[in-house]
This record gives sequence, C-alpha cells and structure tokens, in this order.
Amino acid sequence: MPVMNRRFPIYEQIFRLMMLIYPSAFRKANTFDMIQFFNDSMRLEYTIRGHIGIARLFVSMLPDLLMNACAVRFDRIVSLRKLGPSYAADYRLMYRKIRTIGELMDTLWQDITYAFRTMRKNTAFTAIAVLTLALGIGANTAIFSVVNSALLRPLPFHDADRLAMIWGDNPRKDWPQLPVSLPTFFDLREQSKSFVSMGAWTQGSFTLTGGTEPEDILYGIVTSDFFTTMGIQPAMGRLFVSSEDSRGGAPNIIISESLWQGRFGADQNVIGKSLTLDGRDYYIVGVLPASFKFITYPKDAEIWLPLGLDPFTDRIYARGVSGCGIIARLKPGITIAQAQAELGTISRRLDKAYPGDYANWTARITPLHEQVVKNLKTALLVLFGAVGFVLLIACANLANLMLTRARSRQREIAIRAAMGANRLRLIQQMLTESLILA
Repeated sequence: MPVMNRRFPIYEQIFRLMMLIYPSAFRKANTFDMIQFFNDSMRLEYTIRGHIGIARLFVSMLPDLLMNACAVRFDRIVSLRKLGPSYAADYRLMYRKIRTIGELMDTLWQDITYAFRTMRKNTAFTAIAVLTLALGIGANTAIFSVVNSALLRPLPFHDADRLAMIWGDNPRKDWPQLPVSLPTFFDLREQSKSFVSMGAWTQGSFTLTGGTEPEDILYGIVTSDFFTTMGIQPAMGRLFVSSEDSRGGAPNIIISESLWQGRFGADQNVIGKSLTLDGRDYYIVGVLPASFKFITYPKDAEIWLPLGLDPFTDRIYARGVSGCGIIARLKPGITIAQAQAELGTISRRLDKAYPGDYANWTARITPLHEQVVKNLKTALLVLFGAVGFVLLIACANLANLMLTRARSRQREIAIRAAMGANRLRLIQQMLTESLILA
C-alpha cells in the first residue's frame, strides 16, 4: 500500500483521545477536518522519518493543542477584552505556562535524540554499560522471583495463614519437631478447642505392578479430615469419608495428578479403575489437583490411603510409636500463641495420664508457611543479599564509567556553556542520557 494512502488507526485513536480537551460543540464541528489534517501530517512524517517522525509529531503537537483548546474554552482572545483585565490576565498566565511546557518538551526531545546519537557513536561504552546493568538487574530479578515464590507468596491452600503443623517437642533432649503417635493425635483432636479441624498423616512405600516393570511408589496414609482441613477439592471423584478411618472398608485410594497423567494417560474415566500395590488391588475414588504437593521426600507421594487401610494394623493403639504428623486449621481469631498455650495444657494432662510416654514432652505448633520455608529462608535471604550487593557493584562500576566519559567530554561541555547553556541545562542533558542508558 502506498505510504500516502496508509492508515494508522492506533495513532488516530490516540489523537481522538487528545481532542477530548476541546469542548463537545467544537469537536462536533471540527473533528473531521482536524483528523484529516492529522492523518496527512502523520503520513508525511512517516515517509520521512518512520515511527520516530510520528512520535515527534505528537510531541510538537501537544502544546499547540493545549493552547488552542485553552483559547477555544476561553472564547478566544477577542472575547477576553469584554470580560475585563482580570480574566485576560488569568488567560495570559495560563498561556505562558502552556507555552513553557511546550518549550520543555521540545528541549526534552532534543536531549533524547542527542543522547541516542552519542550512544550510537560510542558503541563500546554503551555495550559495556548495558551489559553491566543487565547482569545486575537480571540476577536480582531471577533471585527475587525465587524469594517471592518461596517466602512471600501465600501457600496454595485455602486461608493458608490459619494452617499449622503440630509436632512433639522434648526440650531437655533437644529433640524438636518429633512425630506423634496416632493415639496422641486423637487426644489432641478431642481435647483442643482452638482448631476447626485436624488431620494426621504418615507415609510409606508400595511396589506398584501391572506395568512394564514393577516400581516403588511413595504413599501417604491420612485420616479422613486431612484433605478437608487444608481446603483441598479433588480434581475428579471424591475425598475420603469418616467411615474409611475404620477397618473393614473397601480398598479405596486417591491418586495424584502426575500418576493419573503418567499411568492412565489422563483418562477421564479413571474413577473405579484399580492399581495393584504389593499384590493387592486398590480402587481409585479420586484424583488430586495438580497444585497439591505435601509429602515430597524422598519424592512426591503418588497414592493416598485412608487410615482404615494402614498396613500397620496396631497403629491406633501404639501410644509409644511416634510416626505421624498433624496438620491443623486454627479457628478464626485464634492466634498461634493461644493455640500453643492450650496445647501445653493438654500436654500436661497427657503426662499425668501416661507418665511413662510423655515425660518432658509437649506438643508444639508451627505455622505451615514457616514449616515449609524454614530450611530455605536463611539461604535465600543470604543469596538475595549477595545479588543485591552485585547490583550495587554494577551501579558503582557504571558510575565510574559515566564519570570517566564525562571527563572526556569536558571540551564539549565547555563549548555548550560558552554558547549559553546554563548549569541546569547541562545537568538535564546528562540526566536524560543516564535515564535512556538505564
């Protein structure tokens, strides 16, 4: 398409928005002519200078539009004499301010174009400066994205700030975060009043057969309120119900999204199909969402069993066998300190009731977010501080480069000053170059 017939709908729309500074009556009478004049000028600038020419057209046109709109809204200069000297003085003051803005924008455009010319002439300096900043900013951006996802972003659970882990603690032996026994979990759940719900979990491994080769797969054993405590909804099927905490139920399991994808090819009819684990068939009743991650050591848990299918049949009676973790959701308005005080009271009760099992033992609550990041927080913050220091070094090196370059331009600056440029004008030019370089 010939350039003189080409249309630029985006630029035209911007110009139409700029025309909103005029009164509506003026726009109705003159919009067509002004748009046509703008399009002709824009095509001419595009033919000569391309999109840069269109940008220059907008910059140079904005002060004229402001002054013209001001004149239209004040019924032009002729009507000012009829309204008195005060009204005319107000208009002249506004006119001078708008004209000053236009002059500043023209000066700014000159500084920008001059800065690009100088950077193009000194390609080595420009490349070193840009690379220095890119390395510093890129490293900070990369590390901040990790810090944000690990430390700052909320966990992918409903009201995650109310979720906490409960462990055993023996201060005298310096044994923090001990697993608890299943009977201890039942006692804490029944006696505590600070929590909406609690769920217990433990883990183990099965041998999965039925494929090309047998493979070891990590499973989690959970109480029926484990998933509901965290606010998890299944991607398919259902979660466990309270009746499945008891022995004698059907061999139902819930699988992870990754196992559903890899083993069943994302089959939408997977509910009701079976998996053979340690020679026994289990039937799938639900698929967890892809966002759910909980047991990840030594690898992600792929299968979840209800408590009633625990291979360790005597776990519910073994008060001295500590192999469970507890996830709990605080009631609204209850703080960690309040919940910890209540757990301390319950721990003293258990010590009196079972002195041989709870000597020097207390239940300890830890916010879930703190539990997740405790092994990463220090390392990530140190790393973030280190890359921040790298950015400071990069900025210092760039400042030295700029000072060295400024010394080499002393003659140029002296000539500009001799031709009438004041100190503020020279500072503006240097700042403009620095901002464009950044």
